[in-house]
Amino acid sequence: MAGIGVNLGCLYGTCPDDENMARLEALAARAGALLGHALHRVSLGGSIFWNWFARRHGHGPHWPPGCIMEFRMGDPLLLGRDMYRDEALLAGDFRQDIFRLSATVLEVAERDIRPPRHSVHNGRGMPAGCPDIGKRLRALVDCGSLHTDVRGLSLDCPDWRISDFSGNYAILDMSGCPQVPVPGEHVRFIPSYWAVARTCRMPHIRKTFIHDTLPGRALPDSRPAAPHQGTVPLSEVS
Repeated sequence: MAGIGVNLGCLYGTCPDDENMARLEALAARAGALLGHALHRVSLGGSIFWNWFARRHGHGPHWPPGCIMEFRMGDPLLLGRDMYRDEALLAGDFRQDIFRLSATVLEVAERDIRPPRHSVHNGRGMPAGCPDIGKRLRALVDCGSLHTDVRGLSLDCPDWRISDFSGNYAILDMSGCPQVPVPGEHVRFIPSYWAVARTCRMPHIRKTFIHDTLPGRALPDSRPAAPHQGTVPLSEVS
């Protein structure tokens, strides 16, 4: 036996804390005593551990001499965020512009929204709601739950918001916004981990890879970026 591993966060959202880590430290010592030699490795996952250690400036449990602690991380390396706490990753140079999802505006129109007299579950099998009442300016885009996890999308433009969605489409509410797209224009979303995961598994969704041109971070065998060039996404799911 080379070591022990632990996983937190994925099932119940359990967070690392002093009590949990003290128990893990005790288990590592007990396992070593039963084996007759110190463990070689303690493996920690998921990525929920990162910000806990970052806030403690890297100080954590005391492992047996010669025991290595490792992190098992996935989504933060690609998204730059702690998906469990919905916050940025700390104490590291993590990018949050790796993925963007692009959808096409099909229609922009003002609608007079009124609650139905009788309602059942909607097309997603959820209890129907009508949060927006009255005249609302809405845009229909070709991105729905058959393409991605729409609930995990946020908009680059803070004045816009996703009002509702179906299997193939999403509705954006733009009431009172000074900047409104026109049909044929592309709207870009910032996807969450699950939005990226679902979209990348869809073979009918076009994926476009864009070369990294962030100043000072030129990839090997690439030309340096011009000073006026800013951050561009490495990948765009469209």
